[in-house]
Amino acid sequence: MRFGRLDLNLLVALDRLLTYRSVTQASDEMHLTQSAMSSALRRLRDYFDDPLLVQVGRQMQLTPKAESLRQPLREILVRIESAITSDLDFDPQTSKREFRIVLSDYTLQVLAPRVLAEAARQQASVRFKWLAQVRDPGAVIDRGDADLIIAPDILLSAEHPSEALYGDDFVALAWAQGRYGQAPLTLERYLEARHVVTIPQVGTSSVVVTGLAKRGLRLEVDVECFSFSALAPLLVGTDRIATVHGALADQALRWLPLVLHPLPFDPPRIVEHVQWHAQLGQDPALRWLRGLLSMAASALHRERPGIDAVNARDA
Repeated sequence: MRFGRLDLNLLVALDRLLTYRSVTQASDEMHLTQSAMSSALRRLRDYFDDPLLVQVGRQMQLTPKAESLRQPLREILVRIESAITSDLDFDPQTSKREFRIVLSDYTLQVLAPRVLAEAARQQASVRFKWLAQVRDPGAVIDRGDADLIIAPDILLSAEHPSEALYGDDFVALAWAQGRYGQAPLTLERYLEARHVVTIPQVGTSSVVVTGLAKRGLRLEVDVECFSFSALAPLLVGTDRIATVHGALADQALRWLPLVLHPLPFDPPRIVEHVQWHAQLGQDPALRWLRGLLSMAASALHRERPGIDAVNARDA
């Protein structure tokens, strides 16, 4: 199909090229050969009379023309996808829609089970696909590769709406038979201890490490891992300490020989937000899903008062 002289089939290829800035990645995403994608890029360059992507060192960069096309093109394609997939008469009990949600392993551990339980209570027939947190989750929403993101606000895109979902505190965990198994845990003892920390896959430092650094304090870290939920088991049999989300600590204490200590300083508080594409705010299915997440957060709050269900809904 053509619009003027432009083959509209090329718009999807252009979107992938501008997103990934790579012929190889764009072709893999669209299940095309590299030669076919290179051919599409040549045709696009001819049409726009612009190189669109130029090689700078080892990377491809967008030309000013390509940069001006990127966001409007993405919005057009998201609108088209929304028009095709949106069900104005959405019924969770009969819909077979699959929801793609990006979240951390912490949120997967403490919130996702309650989401599924609430969906089951409503006899929903929808499907869920939980996707691992990435370095730039906002880009995932831009590309339409996920329906929702659940993350702290520092990881969200400023270009799309979001709302606070729930808040959680941090606490310290230690092996019950180890050096720090007895209270009190003073600031001096906390700082002298060896620590186990998570380095998130998104490439940022943990909230606690960053918060301490702002106070001029530094943890003695000798174990790093990629998973928040793995911190507690790594403490057993050692004299190390881990600073973890309160909801994860509650779960760990049920099956591991650990003790919980309040942090000996004013701890940072983490607030998880849910974000969606600006063009999809009125999608009935996503409105239902956001309500489901809020109900799950309320359930989490009832089970653990330290959790704030900051945007609880009744429907």
